[in-house]
Amino acid sequence: MSLLTPHLGFFVWTLVAFIVVLLLFKKFAWKPILKSLNERETNISN
Repeated sequence: MSLLTPHLGFFVWTLVAFIVVLLLFKKFAWKPILKSLNERETNISN
């Protein structure tokens, strides 16, 4: 196996891990990040 030719199994597991992390990020981190950005924007504008 060459380093430049991706193995299908590695691709699938990388994709699964990326989707899991993306879903966890969306569920737990997205709202607090947006809230803090909105608070920061409000503080800067005032």
